[in-house]
Amino acid sequence: MSTTIKTRIEFYIPFVSHPEYQKLYDRLIKLFCRCYGGCTIIDKVDGFYKIKNIKDIWPDIINIFIVDVPSGTKEQSLSYFRLIRVLTKFLADKLDQQSIYFSINGIIFPDDDDEE
Repeated sequence: MSTTIKTRIEFYIPFVSHPEYQKLYDRLIKLFCRCYGGCTIIDKVDGFYKIKNIKDIWPDIINIFIVDVPSGTKEQSLSYFRLIRVLTKFLADKLDQQSIYFSINGIIFPDDDDEE
């Protein structure tokens, strides 16, 4: 069985109920579709957080964007880190939020043309 190795980039972005957020959301979808052929979104995931030295627990809602991109050269890897840096700064400026998380993982996919 032959396989393809890709890099999975995940952005964990706070959900904000505001028209500007929806514009940003739509721009990210267009960017990922244009540059990488698409993305997966896990929409409005409930969570909780606690601020240090405060006993209350606060509800939180995030959206998770998942983008699978080609793995390979050092140049490709550097371009993904640049993308993450630029998007993180852009999102932080636009969302006015404390934290935007991302993760990068290697993923192995079986090739579509393999027969069982």
